[in-house]
Parts: sequence; structure tokens; C-alpha cells
Amino acid sequence: MRSQLLFKISVVFFAPVLIARGQAAIGTPQGLIDRILRQEPSVLIGGCFKLGELIELQNRTAKALIACGDSALDPLERLLNTLAKSEHGFEYQSTARWFLNSYATLRKENAYPVLRSMLENNKLAYLRQHVLQAIALAFDLTGYVDPLERPIKDRCRISEPRDALTDFIFALQTGNKQLFDETLGPQASQAIKQSKETIWPVRRMDTAGSVGFRFSGDQDWARPEGSLDGYRDKPNSEDNRTIEVKFASRTAANCGLEQIHFVIAHRMPLVYVIDNPEISKIVHTIATCSEMR
Repeated sequence: MRSQLLFKISVVFFAPVLIARGQAAIGTPQGLIDRILRQEPSVLIGGCFKLGELIELQNRTAKALIACGDSALDPLERLLNTLAKSEHGFEYQSTARWFLNSYATLRKENAYPVLRSMLENNKLAYLRQHVLQAIALAFDLTGYVDPLERPIKDRCRISEPRDALTDFIFALQTGNKQLFDETLGPQASQAIKQSKETIWPVRRMDTAGSVGFRFSGDQDWARPEGSLDGYRDKPNSEDNRTIEVKFASRTAANCGLEQIHFVIAHRMPLVYVIDNPEISKIVHTIATCSEMR
């Protein structure tokens, strides 16, 4: 009790001094933003183990920022605006995800115009993975795929069905036949070879639009990857599964519903592929979604 009282007294008496010196008081939205920006660079060294420590630290601060509600929006929007205008914004590379996710969580679908502008800003190409995750979070999607950004391969987590579908969509968007073939299981591959119609649509990057998708269920692996709650579980002991998937256009309009069968192609490392015998139906659904604006 005594320590809590002393802390409250110190905030009351010293917060005005910190603000006067250009430093935001601890616990204010700007103060929390400053805390995230002051991360220890050494935490980034050491691969996924050290990165996990950083994520836990920044996750707690970001949750506190979100708890500030609408009062956090102005400083967040100022920061994002500064970042968008920055010629050399790499100093934000390791922290931007928390600001983007916080903004998406607070603004929800209303965050889309700002996030879309950032996605299409070539100066922010180094942040596109984080922006895509923020858009998925804003629309409450499992994933959001755009032809501007190739899905990452090195993830500090176990592989999931969302990764196979993300690669599959990106391959269709960009006309990457090799990647397309790599995402298919034996039944789907056989269906492609035996089909009398042209299933492979060679698409151009300047005409293919973004596509989102949402897995059924409320497990962590079905939720937006940018979720500030993080990962706690994995897909039922890494088994094969059929998942109901809702597809969405670039603005999250519903554009199709499919039952997609995911099977494990490799276990070391774990790799999922799509193995629907009627793979052409999924291809056509994604093509339709990609053409929607």
C-alpha cells in the first residue's frame, strides 16, 4: 500500500515536470508509445528466443496503450503520419507492428484507409508484412494477402494451415506457378493435371487485388496473426483438418465460402498443403474475390 501511494504521489508531482521537458508521463498514451520506442536493441539479437522476450515486453505495453481508448488515437495517428513521411524510417522497423496493431484494434474497419495508404506507399515497403497483419486485425480476418508482398518463410512459430492458404492465394495473384504447385497435396495436384479446363490463371500484379480469409472457430490459429493476445495453442496436435473458410475482398466484403482440406506434407519442418480434389472451385472463388474492389 505504501509503495502504491508513493508511486501515485510521484506521478502527480513529477508528471508535469516530465511533460515540460518534452517527455510524456508514464501511463499516458504518449508515454506508452515512448516506452515502446525505447526498446533495448540487444533484445533483438539472439533469434526467436530473444524475440519472444521482446514480444512479451512490447505486448504488455501495447495492451496498456489500447486500454487508453480513444485518447491513444491522436498520438498514434501522429506517429503513423510521421512514419509515412519518413525517408528513412527503418528505426521503426522493430516497433511499428505494435503501433499498427494498436491502431487497428482501436479503429477496427475504420483503420483501413490509413493502412491501405501505408501498404501502397513504396517508401514503407519494409513494413508491408506488419501492415497486412494490421489490416487482417482491423477486419478480424485470419489472413490478408496482397500481391505487393510475398509471404515470409522464416517465422518464429510453428507452421499453420493459414500459411499454406496465404502462399496459395499469393501464387494465384502473382502468377507464380512454382509456388502454386508447392502448396498442393497429391489429390489437388492430380485434379489439376486431369482437368479439361484451364485452372491456372496467370494473373498480373497490377490487376490482382487483395484477398482476405477467415477460418471458422475461435482458436488462436484461426484469429488474426496480429492479435495482441499472441499465440497460446496450435492446431490440434498438428493433424490434418478440413476448415470452413470465408473469403473476403480487399475491403472485407464477403465473396465466397469454401471447405478447404489441409494435410501435412512434412513434419520436420512442419508444412501444410491444400488437398481438395475440387481445387478448381477454390481457385475460381479466389479469382472472383481478387477482382472485387
